[in-house]
Amino acid sequence: MEFKVLEFDEIPEWCEGVEKKLPSSYQCWKGIQTPLTPREFILPTYFTMVSSLIGDKLFVRLGHIEMQPNLWFWLIGVSSRSKKSTIIDLAQQILEEAGGEIFSVMGSVQGLRNSMSKERGEKDKGCVVESEMGHLLSSLDSDHMKPMTFFLCKLKDPPRGEIKTPLAEKEWVIGKGRFVTWLGGAQQGTLFKYLKSQHLASGFSPRFRKVFGEPPRGKNEFPEPVSAGELTEVKEKFKRIREVRDNFRADQKIEFILKGTGAEGLYGEFEGWMREIDDEIDPGFARLIQSPLEYAPLIWIIKELGENPQRKIKQDVVEITPEAMEIAIELTLIDLASQIRFRMMGFAGGGDKQYAENLQTILELVLNRPGLTQTELSRAFRVKKIGDYVWVLENEMEYIRTEKKPGVTNAQRRLYPTESALKIFGGKPPWKVLFCITRKGRRLKRGPGTLCIP
Repeated sequence: MEFKVLEFDEIPEWCEGVEKKLPSSYQCWKGIQTPLTPREFILPTYFTMVSSLIGDKLFVRLGHIEMQPNLWFWLIGVSSRSKKSTIIDLAQQILEEAGGEIFSVMGSVQGLRNSMSKERGEKDKGCVVESEMGHLLSSLDSDHMKPMTFFLCKLKDPPRGEIKTPLAEKEWVIGKGRFVTWLGGAQQGTLFKYLKSQHLASGFSPRFRKVFGEPPRGKNEFPEPVSAGELTEVKEKFKRIREVRDNFRADQKIEFILKGTGAEGLYGEFEGWMREIDDEIDPGFARLIQSPLEYAPLIWIIKELGENPQRKIKQDVVEITPEAMEIAIELTLIDLASQIRFRMMGFAGGGDKQYAENLQTILELVLNRPGLTQTELSRAFRVKKIGDYVWVLENEMEYIRTEKKPGVTNAQRRLYPTESALKIFGGKPPWKVLFCITRKGRRLKRGPGTLCIP
């Protein structure tokens, strides 16, 4: 199996290849999406719903920890036409119809607490739904509320007993049997406006898989509405997945094992490749190493039991199949491409798309022309304060390094990609550069940055 960092224009085609391997419940879910729904959003919402309905009955043992597939996703809309709220609202509707529990954030931690309140019964299992995560991040920004960021992280981690809020006046206890998935959304600009260093340092942001999506070009703005029959069929498919869970014994869980199976070698190769490109670059990368172990049990259950919910599962231990592991790794490669883009956007001045594209372009030049001087770089790419971009790529992102001999000015220092950058990008970054290239001395101006390669 090929492991690669996907370019962003490759993701829709890659998704299509994965989709063909999934059962009818996914095909029905995909079939009710509007033509404007980004392809990148359909897979994450599907697996979040499946995880919410049955994931608490599945686990992979890692040492003394039982890792359950409680998936957390941020759907990040590149534009206002990204339809993130549309697909999130549709997922919530189907989950509720299938018997899943929904937790509403309503823009604040207090809203989430009210939704999970034990006064209305035990609410330790369910899916948190919030189409505008920026409001929640804003509510966590005050010094008083910062400890709550660490508390929310515990909702994702494997249970090790009850957890309590760190704020005495806001007593909130979550039981040890908790299983919480999260389907959030945000506009790109809004998200980076409210995303602060404590959200990263606490581990709250790295616990989410970030998915960027743009609507396909040239599609009808006013598509035909979904028929009642199509919607009913989708609801029935997810009700069957819920029935699979209901047919388990009350205390039954399935342990999925990797050691000694045909999938072990495949996962070992993937893990080695990921550790090579990780190199302590980003905590989100390290989390994705275990991502196939979260996807694989869900893939097995929907393929084996999704169409036959009455089938009884007698065994409590199941081997992960090579087929399920291959699909799980393909899904993780999609998550990795978005994680890299998120990292780049995180240094982009509050989510400024132009700033991020400038960083991407400069990095591509250094990767393709190692050893060029900063003066040569400024001639190849006309942008103001290019030294500031070089500083960010060198000191904060650690994607380039500089060599400067005594008596040589900063303008004449030579720029090289770091080993980490070469491992990740393999010679070119996974972005399609959106700039006009000069050919035969004629330059076309487009935006504040113009790429000019002689």
